[in-house]
Amino acid sequence: MKLFNKIIIAVMAVTCFISCDDFTEFDRDFILSENGSIETTEDLQRFLLGAYNSIGSYNGIISINSLGADEVRIGQGNRGQGLQAHSFTLTNGSGEPLGIWNSAYDAIDNANRVLRAIDDVTTSPGSEISTTQIMGEALALRAWQYFDLLRMFAPSFDPSSPGVPLVTSVQEVGVDDLNIPRSSVGEVLQQINEDLTMAADLLSGSNLNVNRFNINAVRALQARVAIYSGGNDNLTNAVNLTTQILTEVPLVSGNDYINMFRVDQDIPTTPTETIFQIERDQFDGRIGTIFSDVNQDVFFSTSVDLFNQLSLAGQDRFNTNIDNETEITERIADGDDQIVGKYLGSTELLSLNNIKVFRSSEMLLIRAEANALLGNLSDARNDIDQLRTTRGSNITTPANYTNLDQAIDEILNERRVELAFEGHRLLDLKRYNRAINRIDDDCSGVDRPATSCNLEAGSFRFTFPIPQAEIFANDGISDADQNPGY
Repeated sequence: MKLFNKIIIAVMAVTCFISCDDFTEFDRDFILSENGSIETTEDLQRFLLGAYNSIGSYNGIISINSLGADEVRIGQGNRGQGLQAHSFTLTNGSGEPLGIWNSAYDAIDNANRVLRAIDDVTTSPGSEISTTQIMGEALALRAWQYFDLLRMFAPSFDPSSPGVPLVTSVQEVGVDDLNIPRSSVGEVLQQINEDLTMAADLLSGSNLNVNRFNINAVRALQARVAIYSGGNDNLTNAVNLTTQILTEVPLVSGNDYINMFRVDQDIPTTPTETIFQIERDQFDGRIGTIFSDVNQDVFFSTSVDLFNQLSLAGQDRFNTNIDNETEITERIADGDDQIVGKYLGSTELLSLNNIKVFRSSEMLLIRAEANALLGNLSDARNDIDQLRTTRGSNITTPANYTNLDQAIDEILNERRVELAFEGHRLLDLKRYNRAINRIDDDCSGVDRPATSCNLEAGSFRFTFPIPQAEIFANDGISDADQNPGY
């Protein structure tokens, strides 16, 4: 049944609209032939776009990282939305982990189908995209989804830690039994790195369309994988990769920074830090509804603690993350709710935005972190000072790290304000074995239900449960393979 659902979702995905600049627009009427074959490069193109459009997992990653950490407090319009994640009570039957899991494997299945068919297609006359580029994008997309699965479902990035089922071939309904055990983190990382190395070669001259994997997006993912993996070779590689990206996609400031989130451009025409984004239109889920309903009820507002940190972080970041009566919403927050402003959408489509997956500022922060871990504290200081200066931070005293712990503390704090609501905070605390400590003002309040204030460092709840639906459907995973604590 699970495999059947995956195939149906994959086929349905190719009927969704994605605009693609100079590429052929996605054809809503495209369907596979009766035997499921992909015969031309145009078929490959459409199925690849279906893989992009089937990715809903990043919504869940942003939701869990924001609601489950210290970025938000319960809003006065909350009617029960997101409270399991916020109160650290997710279970193996909860919808959030299942949504991330199924969405990622749907995209992986689509990518595998493209890769299986790539050698047998006929190049369409006048085709605007090559099989080389399609293959590179499919490999990068598969690697990205596997990495996010590891981030959410692997207890640690130790190579021997249990990872996730590794599927690199198409699983056909009625032909293949679903019997795929969890591979180790090391095995999954090896596949990720192999896919990205090949993708980098294939996409070396690719169009820098930020809605598709291009060479800079591959490098950005390689840098993120490297900082999670650790080890001197990986950290040195992270420094080199991020330096190369920052040369081509430098930081922006002022209105260019704010407009990166306020004014969605499918193909940016003004300076932007966007390296890769998930394009969203009116037919897709609205990312901003994690925080506020389209009727402007506030489900979750910015936490008091984060609000205070943003007040020091510079006007660009404050005005981007906090909605203070913009022309989009024209509202006054109820009571003391500080409305999340990063995903306001437009006056026509509230809460609908493209989702920024990789940005230049994250690359600068990865470089600072890698330099710190390599012992290059002066280089790490320079990167943090550069970011603060660009953002007009009220912290004007130059960074002065005397030891690694101090450097990591400041880098994590800078990541908190720069990457707020973008899907990083909970995972940052997990990988550095830090606790979640919400201040009293963020635990309860007038007309708000009380919620858990703290999650101790190393808690099993920093890792998410393998969905029970997967255990039921996959003979390769039993209850004994479930993550500890669930």
